[in-house]
Amino acid sequence: MNQVSNSPHRMSLSAQKAIDFYVSESQNLNKNCKNEVVKSERLKAQKHFMQQGLPSRRDENWQYTPLTQFLKQKFSIKGVSHISLDQIKGFFPSFVVIHLVFVDGAFSDELSDSLSSLPKGLVIETTADLLEMSDDALQVSLDSESLEKEPFAVLNTMFVKDGFNIDVAKHADIEIPIFVLHVQTQQGHASVLRNRVRVGENAALTLIEHSVSIEEDTVGFTNFVTEFDLAASSRMKQLIIQEENLASYHFSNQFIKQGEKSLFETLYINLGGQLSRHQNSVVLVGEHCETSQNSLCHGQGNQIIDSRTEVNHALPHGQSNQLHKFVLRDKSRGVFNGMIKVAKDAQKTDGQMDNKNILLSTEARMDVKPQLEIYADDVKCSHGSASGQIDYNQVFYLQARGIRKADAIKLITQAFLLEPLQSISNKKIRDWAEIKVKQSLEVFA
Repeated sequence: MNQVSNSPHRMSLSAQKAIDFYVSESQNLNKNCKNEVVKSERLKAQKHFMQQGLPSRRDENWQYTPLTQFLKQKFSIKGVSHISLDQIKGFFPSFVVIHLVFVDGAFSDELSDSLSSLPKGLVIETTADLLEMSDDALQVSLDSESLEKEPFAVLNTMFVKDGFNIDVAKHADIEIPIFVLHVQTQQGHASVLRNRVRVGENAALTLIEHSVSIEEDTVGFTNFVTEFDLAASSRMKQLIIQEENLASYHFSNQFIKQGEKSLFETLYINLGGQLSRHQNSVVLVGEHCETSQNSLCHGQGNQIIDSRTEVNHALPHGQSNQLHKFVLRDKSRGVFNGMIKVAKDAQKTDGQMDNKNILLSTEARMDVKPQLEIYADDVKCSHGSASGQIDYNQVFYLQARGIRKADAIKLITQAFLLEPLQSISNKKIRDWAEIKVKQSLEVFA
């Protein structure tokens, strides 16, 4: 049965067709689902999705992120394809990690490390397993409005089937990083994951996520929702590398809640995707919290790369730092939107946000919107943004020393783009990430 969107916004015909298609696909999933709780949550999401609709460029938060090409595609959850370890081992880091592999959005026991022999204090379960036992895996501890205001997060609930759930016990320091590899293999497939990470009081965890495509021309759709719940004095460090092919679509929403004296550090590296959008929503609900959100993005061809952050300082003595860098070539387009909110009671807040961008062609474009919303009077907050062409005096200087022009531009760009990597304290992880970034810059050769 065809559905009709009840969105209050006037939708294009292509958007209405997409809404109807995805609601129908979600209904088909429910027909084969025996879990009444999951069916109920999907149904709620369907109704909300029909009312909310898909965003258009008339929506302020999507003004510079057009969905025109995405709406021309139809993505569904297909059967999981089978791949071998030889096909993906080149994506694994050389240092010791705990491997979790998801193929087309489904956990692979065969390609992952055993979840029954993990370090003491660490428990990892799949969302698919949890949904067979409880409805808890579909809930977020933040306000439901935080999730429901994001259309692709609502779409995530409509399609949710699998993901990872990580629990770190109180006082457990997990020294071995968890490495999650997301592999997209199928044309027209939607990889949808709902993830949750809980870090107990005075515990520590490092999480690395890497999204890749097996084929260069496969058009896939990835949709992640991840919630982080950090207890008092906990420490969470995260690295994300999005390296899917230039035909793919990637949407990720992260919701982070920090307790008193907790630390959250995340670095987002975007090197792939035809259209990608990554968003962090951080709430500091305890005093003396510290959060660091950095990103580096390299765009080429017709890529559209959208990176967004929102930090909510709710209580005093919070500290947030951000550095976001884009290098854009050809006709690529970058979007950065950052918001720092300081509540009335959040005195002694220190919030810093900086965005710097290099445009390597006259057709590349960067749209930036840094924002501050401050209701306290004893704070230290600032934001800054700068975009421009490369300094050709530096290029000339290097050429005068025998370095050809393409290599000179590559060296200058590399030095500019690698700065956010300095936030990674683990040298092995930092070196591995640096290799990935340098490989993406080989287009200058």
